[in-house]
Amino acid sequence: MRQRWKMDKWEPTKKVPIIGMVLVIVMVWLASCTNEKVKVEQLLPLEEGKYVMNIEAPIEHQVYQRDLNNKATISFKIQVESDIAGKVEARAITEGESSDWQTIGDINGTTFEGVIVGVSIGQHRLDIRVRSDQTLAAKSVEPILVGDLWVLAGQSNMQGWGKLIDMEEPQVGISLYSREGDQWSQAVEPLGWTEGAMNWEAPRGAGLGIPFAKEVMSHTNVPIGLIMSAVGGSTMLDWDPARLETEPQSLYGDMIRKIRELGGSVKGVLWYQGESEANTEADIYLERMKTFVTQLRKDVGDSKLPFIYAQLSVYHTFDEGGKLWNRIQRDQLELESLIEHAAMVPTIDATLSDPVHLDAASLKRVGQRMAWRAIDMAYGMENAQSGPRPDTYIWNEERTELLITFKGINGKLAPINHAYGFQVTLGSDKVPFTALLTEDRMGVKLQFESPTSENDLLILWHGAGFNPVVNVKDEMGIPLVVFGPVAI
Repeated sequence: MRQRWKMDKWEPTKKVPIIGMVLVIVMVWLASCTNEKVKVEQLLPLEEGKYVMNIEAPIEHQVYQRDLNNKATISFKIQVESDIAGKVEARAITEGESSDWQTIGDINGTTFEGVIVGVSIGQHRLDIRVRSDQTLAAKSVEPILVGDLWVLAGQSNMQGWGKLIDMEEPQVGISLYSREGDQWSQAVEPLGWTEGAMNWEAPRGAGLGIPFAKEVMSHTNVPIGLIMSAVGGSTMLDWDPARLETEPQSLYGDMIRKIRELGGSVKGVLWYQGESEANTEADIYLERMKTFVTQLRKDVGDSKLPFIYAQLSVYHTFDEGGKLWNRIQRDQLELESLIEHAAMVPTIDATLSDPVHLDAASLKRVGQRMAWRAIDMAYGMENAQSGPRPDTYIWNEERTELLITFKGINGKLAPINHAYGFQVTLGSDKVPFTALLTEDRMGVKLQFESPTSENDLLILWHGAGFNPVVNVKDEMGIPLVVFGPVAI
């Protein structure tokens, strides 16, 4: 138990001279004043010179990707109103931390470009001044951030389509590099739409980017820069790496250009796409995705670049009962086992704002789930399992009961009366059964009305068909993925 000192119990003894006590008290007081003075001086405006100077780069809320040593090199550019000669000095300071001025170079004219090296992770104020015998010009810009860059790519569900009601509030330390205009700013909803682009019954545009960044920051305390590259309705042809050189027409080329302009290195990529492929292109979706991820890592120069993506959610369509949609979902699940350093996030429990777009509340959950995978994969912090994934299928001796076990469960499966979303078919017929959680809540048992034959080609699905009802999830609320067809 913590001990508390009670001042009414403390009394000086005759062994301690009174004058000595006074000296100690005075010294402590002076030290505290000195520390406070240093801290305040660092954050006071710079001494003004007689020349007006502007900092053209970096700008407020700009994020620099940290290196393996948790440092970054910040490039800057200044413009002075008239010719000036002197030494350019710069420093990046943070409240409570001292920082020495670095001499960057000499200016003899009106412009100067330079870099300040070794800037630590976190939020800083960048000070730049020109000195001769005295300060001739000085300027500051803040906040400047050293942290991690994450790319947001795909189509409209990555842009964000939720209503701008009860949306995520902005937070210093979370910045946006806009898709149009290539400009840094504090991340504010909507991230992916220009002002007035969506003028329905309520403005739309709330997405998963800010919820993702907030969840990552809450675990890592690392600033996050979101690079918006998603475009509504885009197809895998638009994201074809072979069209890199046709930028800006190529969305892939535009994304790579942004990454290179920002230093060439990012922490990872978030991806939500596939809706536009649920047609005659569905058969080649898996190969296109493998090529996309492989080439993306080559172009970024990181063979282990974390790639976190969403499995498609429900879809209100009557197209062959959603078979093409289910094909994309199946391939997205398979992709996770075909490429390393990739993680799929299920969205089958989402609610929609229209026939294809997730609402704001669902996108927030998806953003958090992506963050959980990022915290584990990109930051090496034990945080959460993937969520339930099918593992084994075991019949009892009478073939009246099929046990489905899962891996990736956080805790146990959340308690429910009956498990929904499963289908078993024999040819074109559906086989009746009852689905219940196992007693230990680590699996599901399908109890059939009559014994099945080993010679029957039974096919198992979960989450398939038109607008399926599903309710199996773990204690962190992550739902069982869409899977099937599985021969049982």
